[in-house]
Amino acid sequence: MDISHLRYFLALCKEKNYTSAADACFITRQAMKQSVTTLEKFYGVRLVTNEKNKLTITESGRLLEKSAKKIVAELEKAEQAIVAGSYKEKPLRVGVGRALFPYYAPDLLKHLEEMDFTETEAGTPEELLPKVISGELDCALVIDDGQVEGHAFHRAALQENIMLLLMNRNDPLAQKEGVTIKDLDERDLQIMSDPEAEYSCFSNLRESLKKKEVSVRFHAVADYYSVHHHIVEENWIGVDRSGEDSEEVSMDLAVDRPFENGKFKLYISLISLKDALPGVRMLENKLRHRKK
Repeated sequence: MDISHLRYFLALCKEKNYTSAADACFITRQAMKQSVTTLEKFYGVRLVTNEKNKLTITESGRLLEKSAKKIVAELEKAEQAIVAGSYKEKPLRVGVGRALFPYYAPDLLKHLEEMDFTETEAGTPEELLPKVISGELDCALVIDDGQVEGHAFHRAALQENIMLLLMNRNDPLAQKEGVTIKDLDERDLQIMSDPEAEYSCFSNLRESLKKKEVSVRFHAVADYYSVHHHIVEENWIGVDRSGEDSEEVSMDLAVDRPFENGKFKLYISLISLKDALPGVRMLENKLRHRKK
């Protein structure tokens, strides 16, 4: 059995809500329900009941929860032992998108730095993803909008936020309560990677703009200091994200505005090949279940 099913079930036991548990695991609500169904078929018992919009863990479910905690804990101990032996002399090579430094996800980067079985290399997605394909890197952490194109990658979302737009306080759009796709027509938009690159990390946004026949001048900007400079000096617009997990950045002349009623999301994803080393999957689990 795939150990992920037990991890998902533990999340459901904690959240007692399919949507909240799915969000915590960065999977869809349907995938969460299918995972529970898989476990129920495997064990031949009901693990949860859902009556009158109230989810209840059954007695059998509680027994599985207790055992699953032990199984997952033991697996993590085994993984740590494997790491200590297998990756001590040849660490996992992890690419890290420059846009993540230094404020985007400090807890994730700190957690990565504390791992003694990885070595990191900074770069843009256009630089890192070809190295994942060639084998120069085992995996890469990048910011994307829900889909990474150009290769049959394995994409594991580790963090999700609502996409916002960052703009000059004096921009007429800043006076609106929310910005739409059509408001971006003929504007300069800064994102974390080139949407027209061979390995595109912003294909969802690009395709949505094309469908609406909105013409945008894209600029791939690697760090937030450059983003702020272009917002202040050239009135460009930048992509930002919601959340309070980042350190505060002083941008007196720049303000965030909601975009398309929260339709678009920004993710931090771990990108690897589908047949990546077992250590990559272990790293994925450690980062996904990190303590903030």
